[in-house]
Amino acid sequence: MNDSILSKSELWNARVSDYNSSGLSIKKWCSNNNCPASSLRYWIAKFKHQALVSSESAVFAAIPSETIFSTASIAPITMYVDSIRIEVTNNCHPDLLASLVGTLKNYA
Repeated sequence: MNDSILSKSELWNARVSDYNSSGLSIKKWCSNNNCPASSLRYWIAKFKHQALVSSESAVFAAIPSETIFSTASIAPITMYVDSIRIEVTNNCHPDLLASLVGTLKNYA
């Protein structure tokens, strides 16, 4: 890794990631990588705090999925265009319905 190209935060993020995947103690990892244990502890705590703050500001919003609509028991909608009867169910593709209505407008 080229330390001069990375920002300090990026450098320490890479180091903390390397430490986490090493399975070594802080003391042993720092000894092998020539860095102070106090610095590694500082950056571990800093990244944990940043992760905590960013997760607290996240907002969960439930968005209905297609499966909710397709499994719901909704009665079909019946439309009449002159003598033509059309039943539209909840799983009808919107493009198909638009095409059908457009065609009926031209020929009915």
